[in-house]
Parts: sequence; structure tokens; C-alpha cells
Amino acid sequence: MKRRYVIRLNANEAELKAPSKQVVRNLLSISKSQNFDEAKREFSIQGAQDSTSEDFTPKCELCNQGGLKLNFILHNDETGAILRVGTTCILRFGIGKHVFDIQSGIQLLQNIVDEERLLSELRGLFGTITPLTPESYDVKQYVERMHKYFSIRGIQTPTDEQLIELIPPEKRNSSGFYVFRLRQLWEKPGTIDTIRSKRKIRIPQNPKEGETWYKKRRRVQTTLAHSESYKNPYNRT
Repeated sequence: MKRRYVIRLNANEAELKAPSKQVVRNLLSISKSQNFDEAKREFSIQGAQDSTSEDFTPKCELCNQGGLKLNFILHNDETGAILRVGTTCILRFGIGKHVFDIQSGIQLLQNIVDEERLLSELRGLFGTITPLTPESYDVKQYVERMHKYFSIRGIQTPTDEQLIELIPPEKRNSSGFYVFRLRQLWEKPGTIDTIRSKRKIRIPQNPKEGETWYKKRRRVQTTLAHSESYKNPYNRT
């Protein structure tokens, strides 16, 4: 699963700033209004994408700054134009509907990133909950992500169409049983017959010295090898 990306802004960027001439020119060139403050409200943030997307760009299309890890997709609702930009431009200049200040912008972008991540995880885990008798662990993991996903979107009771969005696109042709199973998971997960199986214990990738049995055993052997009792067992006091 993808690691959660946390939206942050440097301390020296913690307030809205006036845009550069380049930013103004790039934004107005694809906007209906030729007033920057009005034009930036023509845009809605449609989603986020990382470097695994085919049309990802490491350079912000608004300020031309490079080194982006994420693209936020800005869509101009008046002209239909698309911009792929970084976090800083949206927050620094207050671009996009519902971005009123730094904090509201951070919360909005974080929700978008979390929504994209959870949707990707739910589609990736979909095959684990479709068997007639899935594993209880898989059901628990899926239901938790499912509730987080719809909570972020502000949806209390998802429709069938909204549930279908969780199904990988290549499996939607035969979605009858899938929608029924998703509805079960949302409303009555306890009615699903499950099985229990042992899960492998996760071992830390970088264990510290002395945290594993092998490390402890090696350290004890090294200590004994330098002791006088070990070198000459018959010479004991």
C-alpha cells in the first residue's frame, strides 16, 4: 500500500502571498476573467496524481518550479483548461474554490490526497472480499478503509453508483454480486461468513541492535569469546 502523503508548508510560506508576473500570466492565459483574484476562483481541484501516472509532470505548470512529488489537477470550470500544479502554488496564492486561507487549503488538499490513496487501496484489496467466504482480517481491513473513504467525501449512505466506484474498472461488467457484497460490507458486515487464518508477523525492516534474537545471540557469543572462563575453563577462581 502507498504510504500516506502529508500536506505541509514551510514556516516562511505560512501566509498568502502576491503572485509573480509569471504566475499571473500563466493563470490568466487560460482563464475567462483577466483579473487574477477572480480568475483563481474559476478553478476546482479535481484530484491528485503521483509519478506513476502517465501524464504526471515534475514541474509545476503555473510557476515552473521543479521537483514535484504530486500533481494537483486544477480544472477551469469556465474554459475547460487543465493545470497540473504543486501544493505550494495552491496554498501560497489561494488558487481554487474552497481555498480561503492556508489552513482551509491544507485541509482540502489533504482530503483529496487521502481520498485518492484510499480509493486505490480499496480497489487493490477488492479481490480479497469477493470470495463467498472471505478471511475475517480482510473484511475488517476493507470495512475500515471503506468508512474512512466515504467519510472524507461527506457521504453517510453511499448509492449503488458510488459503491461501483470502488470496483476496479476491468471488473465492472459483472458488478451485480459485487454491488451486493459491497452493500453487505457497508450495512451488515457481521452477516458475512468469514474464515480465520494465521497472519505472518511483520518484522521491522531496520531492526535496531539487540532487538532481534539473532542480534542478541551474536552479542552474547562475542562477550563470552573474550572472557577468561571461556578461554581456560579449568582456571576458575
